[in-house]
Amino acid sequence: MRYIYTILCMITMLGMASAGTFTVVSNVETYIDEAQPDVPFADEQTLWATSIGGEPIREVYLGFQPNFGTVGITSPDLIDQATLTLSVSDIEQSGGIYVYFLHGETLETFQWDDREEYDLVPKAAANVAGKGTISIDATDLVKKAVETCFTGCPFSLIVVAQGDASIGLEKGCAEIVYKTLA
Repeated sequence: MRYIYTILCMITMLGMASAGTFTVVSNVETYIDEAQPDVPFADEQTLWATSIGGEPIREVYLGFQPNFGTVGITSPDLIDQATLTLSVSDIEQSGGIYVYFLHGETLETFQWDDREEYDLVPKAAANVAGKGTISIDATDLVKKAVETCFTGCPFSLIVVAQGDASIGLEKGCAEIVYKTLA
């Protein structure tokens, strides 16, 4: 048994990916509000993504600390598929959302004035018509995260409403499930 454990450790250290399904849960969730640029909203239970005329006035930030390195993921090519799951708890105006990638962590103290430039090309999108759980294809997001830092440095996903949508997400429900190739 000890030899099996040693072999498994060696495979992981050599960077060989093990096929499987893995889950990464958001470790920090907050939103920022243009109307209140110096207020953090990490204590709120509803995280708002709102845009007016396609211009975001509230953005949701979801922070992740991935486990890519510990499971041997060293290349985006090893990701087969990924799904981001969110829970919609409130809707002021239904519509679409975009999900963007940001290399770096999300802090609970984050405010509108702290906004960082994120990748301007959305890596995922979904239409939100009602409350409940939504699943979004996040394969490109996870591949971007692996490409950026496979050793496990933190990354953030930014949820931005499209058009005139205003969508509230339930805090504590964001997770990514990804499958790897053999």
